[in-house]
Amino acid sequence: MVQLQVFSQFIASLRNNMFSSALITSAIALLGSAAAMPSPADFVAGPGIEIKLDYVPIEQGIEATDISNATIHARDNIFFQGTFWENKNEGGAAYNWGMPSIGAGYYLKDGWNDRVSSLYQAYGPAITGDGYLCCRWYNDYDGSKCYGNSLTVTGKGYVNYVGDAQNDQISCGACWNYQGAC
Repeated sequence: MVQLQVFSQFIASLRNNMFSSALITSAIALLGSAAAMPSPADFVAGPGIEIKLDYVPIEQGIEATDISNATIHARDNIFFQGTFWENKNEGGAAYNWGMPSIGAGYYLKDGWNDRVSSLYQAYGPAITGDGYLCCRWYNDYDGSKCYGNSLTVTGKGYVNYVGDAQNDQISCGACWNYQGAC
């Protein structure tokens, strides 16, 4: 609050000097858009989990298939697995997912597209991994590619809230072994 008052006083002094109101309006608009950008404070995650927001243009998106063809109960060769929940803090309906390929993209499936608020991710039975893993959850799926705003989650465990920018937005994802960075 003190910072806002200092900023307001600064803007008032500028108005009395040589700066135009257009420049001041532009500065305020820029600061306002920066304040609306998601920050790590929007996310709630368990210990050992790191989260990063990013954007992937469609040209750099990854090929994807429907994840409903890779459910945990249907296959033994699951490399990565977890659960999606429709509400924060693992609340509401849940969907168990599994990915049979490393680094391949999977569409969440109809009924779970744009529904995820919290998640759990871990290694599946096909990997005896006890280190970190990386999963990138994308907002957009065009029938063949994952792209758009994305949430990269490093580590095994719970993300109790995916953040305001990703809440009810995730459409597809991919997971791979941690190799020093995600």
